[in-house]
Amino acid sequence: MIQKHTVTALVTTTTRDDDGDSTTSTTSKTVTDVLYAPEGLSESPDRPVVGDASLYGAFPLLDADDTLTHPTSCCDGTLFPRGSWQVVGGTKGWAPGKVVVPIKRTATA
Repeated sequence: MIQKHTVTALVTTTTRDDDGDSTTSTTSKTVTDVLYAPEGLSESPDRPVVGDASLYGAFPLLDADDTLTHPTSCCDGTLFPRGSWQVVGGTKGWAPGKVVVPIKRTATA
């Protein structure tokens, strides 16, 4: 049976003005029907695997400044450990309107 999850993405955006000063803002987006794969994303046969695991779903475009939370309210955490995860690199296209997100536990990121 395929288990689908709910994940909250904390998206960080940094803008710089003409003087070089930066402003950071964050927004959160809850994504449902997320698939978890316990292996990282393999970009090609001759490249290393990216991340410890991968998420597949209708995420916004994410990069290494962004984090994801798999909440305790989603499931028992047996297949996809609950808690905070760091995006590794960034999202890659997977299917129309969906992306794959390489992730790593925040304690080890």
